[in-house]
Amino acid sequence: MNRCLRTLISLTTVLPLSITFTYLYAGVLFEKFPVWLRFDFLSVENVRVILTVLVASLNYFLGALILLFLKYFTRKAGERVIKVTSVKELGGDALMSYMPYVLPLFIIQGESQEMMGWFVGFCLLFCLSWSSMTISFSPLLRLCGLRFYEAVLVDGKIVILLIGDENVRPLWVKSAVTISDSCLYGVG
Repeated sequence: MNRCLRTLISLTTVLPLSITFTYLYAGVLFEKFPVWLRFDFLSVENVRVILTVLVASLNYFLGALILLFLKYFTRKAGERVIKVTSVKELGGDALMSYMPYVLPLFIIQGESQEMMGWFVGFCLLFCLSWSSMTISFSPLLRLCGLRFYEAVLVDGKIVILLIGDENVRPLWVKSAVTISDSCLYGVG
């Protein structure tokens, strides 16, 4: 069960990159379509905007669906009793959490960055996130309502505490599901 939860969280770390990818490469992909498949009234810029909005909407829908899966799986997984002594909210104060998603927009892509480079980047970011859970913040899950905290437990261990219920306060969490050694999903 933990691998499934880790995979879902890691996937939400990578998914928002598809919005930037679509914005940068929609025109290139559109021009590769056969002429008979293109609509005459659509320019490359219109296609770029339409596809970017569509992919952003799809990202939000997938994020909400993944959050529902997380809530479902945490009900089925074994809980452990925890006691939180202090918390710090993550993601609200650090611009660095958003840098992988917006930085490519400011870099001249040209010949130095092709679509295959993006695919390799997606794979590396997913593997890094899944194997180490070092990426402790997902803007997509945050947008869908999941809250991220750095929590100190009674035994002094520092973990990332994820909470999906807006009525649950992080200091009140009494039990959690283990996602990884350093990441817990608070259930109540």
